[in-house]
Amino acid sequence: EGVNDRAIMDDVDSYVRSVDDFTVKYQNRISNLSHDAFLEYLGDWSNLGMVIEKISMYLGLAMSLNTQDQGLQKLAKKLQKIGAECSEKLVFIQEANKMMGYDRLISLSQKKEFERYKNFLVNEANSLKYLLDETEESLLIKSDQASEENIYEELTSVFEFPFKGEMLTQDEVR
Repeated sequence: EGVNDRAIMDDVDSYVRSVDDFTVKYQNRISNLSHDAFLEYLGDWSNLGMVIEKISMYLGLAMSLNTQDQGLQKLAKKLQKIGAECSEKLVFIQEANKMMGYDRLISLSQKKEFERYKNFLVNEANSLKYLLDETEESLLIKSDQASEENIYEELTSVFEFPFKGEMLTQDEVR
């Protein structure tokens, strides 16, 4: 069914709900979690990433097969907007990492029970000096959503033309 496959939007809806649940569970709590609770948080974060990765991989592969498909472009824009909204909800994670600090993240990465997440923790620790504050990060996400390129692509991907008595997208006319 391609882009009209209901499973795609079911996965997207599941991801949005998971982001909301994750936010409720961890916002303003991460930096104070015990080791066991922090391990659970890392597992939840990893699972959240798997859901969005499945959607991104499908869309990326589909678009690489047909770069002119207006339906795919329209879906990509819709998913980009949803992704930006979810990213904005998750900005608190960066603030929590800052509060935890470099030394604690590195220390956790060296513990046996955190071995599975070692690379992630080291990367997070090393990237602390490059993080924007929550307000700046939110503004950056919003400005990306409103960029001229996004607006142009969103508008042009929904153009419809009369063809044989029907209104069709450029891709459908081909």
